[in-house]
Amino acid sequence: MKITSLYIDDYKLLKNFTIDFKKDISVLIGVNGSGKSSILESIAQIFSNVFLNQKSKFGFRLIYELRLEEILEQTATTSEFRTDYIKVEISALKKNTDLSFKVFVEDKILEDKDSIEKRFNSFQKILPSNIIIYYSGLSEIMKKICEPHDQVLSKQYRDGNINIQRPFFYFEPALFEIILISLLSYEFGDIPDYLAERAKIDQIESITFRLKKPTWAKGKAINWWGADGKVKDFLDFLGSIGKPLIIDEKISSTGRPGNVIIEAWQDEILIITIIGQEKLFEIREHFVEEKALFKILNTLYIDGLWIDAKFNFINKGEKKKFSVLSEGEQQSIIIKGLIELVTDENTLFLFDEPDTYLHPSWQRNFIEEIIKFTEINQAVSSQFLITTHSPQLLSNAIPEKSDVQILEDGEIIKITPKYYGRDISTILYELMGVERRNKKVTKQLSKLFNLIEDEELNKAKEEFLVMSELLGEDDPAILRAKTQIDYLEEAINETDN
Repeated sequence: MKITSLYIDDYKLLKNFTIDFKKDISVLIGVNGSGKSSILESIAQIFSNVFLNQKSKFGFRLIYELRLEEILEQTATTSEFRTDYIKVEISALKKNTDLSFKVFVEDKILEDKDSIEKRFNSFQKILPSNIIIYYSGLSEIMKKICEPHDQVLSKQYRDGNINIQRPFFYFEPALFEIILISLLSYEFGDIPDYLAERAKIDQIESITFRLKKPTWAKGKAINWWGADGKVKDFLDFLGSIGKPLIIDEKISSTGRPGNVIIEAWQDEILIITIIGQEKLFEIREHFVEEKALFKILNTLYIDGLWIDAKFNFINKGEKKKFSVLSEGEQQSIIIKGLIELVTDENTLFLFDEPDTYLHPSWQRNFIEEIIKFTEINQAVSSQFLITTHSPQLLSNAIPEKSDVQILEDGEIIKITPKYYGRDISTILYELMGVERRNKKVTKQLSKLFNLIEDEELNKAKEEFLVMSELLGEDDPAILRAKTQIDYLEEAINETDN
């Protein structure tokens, strides 16, 4: 999946707007209100209209490329594949008009849905396998775009069809717990080390999650309120390896024996406790892989059953609760989980300021980790469109693998200065819009961020106090500096201890 060109006639700040994407990782920068997020929203809206067969919300032309693999013949020992590289153009003349399609495959151009369907067996084959949307905060616009797709999924899942395509995945805070459970079920690979390094989680002592009676319930809690399909299979399996369901007015599982405990309260809530890492591995192994477990847990959320989860971890022999995790640790886990658990054959990632709460050293490694993922998973064709305010992220964005574009007032600045490997001061001045301030403030901000980058904590804190007094605590640069100083102080304290 690779979007190569986008034209928008009129969407928010974007007027007669054109942008080209040359690499699999494209980074968009600019001051708040420059149009970065509007680009991501417009792309999501276009694909949403296509999947729902709706008229366009604005005039546009979107061009992208896909790699499609089809199994022609398969035996017990061999498989024969055909790989197609196609170009797709979707367009609409103006607002409230029908969408037009062109599919360039081999030496043909297919322009009507029937011929496209005949050639690829499904019209949806020419669309992204899934679009993963992550905002550091909530986006009501993106949530509204994704809601009708989740409603379709909920109905399909209740009917027992869990294998249908999920075109949109919009991250919401409640999904963090589901992502974390799924990552904790990884027994091998780099995920256990990742969790130990980033969140200081060596293993779990217990996981407790709560389910509520859904609006569609047609039975009692003892029968999972009439759930069907994979949800029923999942709960039946937990019931088969745990203690019998306990119906009680007061819930207190402390001290009760068993590795899986299922309790119900007034037929309204189910409380399920998984005790020990090995038991979680057993559950994941039953469902073959981590992605399958994630899909089932996510189905509980989409289907209106999920309430929340609580965790007790063990790190170096000491117990810790989920609440100990910082926002940066949570954000790092979310991004890793989305990349590992949700990626499909042709995936488009729309990330809006994913580095907001990340430790500066994690920001520096952000692009490198994405590149590493794409190199390891070459069978997956993914594109990442990322907005950021982080100079650390840009300094390690390898030009061969990524490109950076600057927006000002809804327009692309055609000449982008070199950024890879440059110092924070230069990036702030030349790329991040700091030059909009007067020269004295620009120089002081550059000094502050360079002190943070050089890990001179005391001097950075002194400079921070001066600048926060000057600019105010709600200034975007001050907020970023505070996050980075907090992380630096935490890292130094841990080293000293």
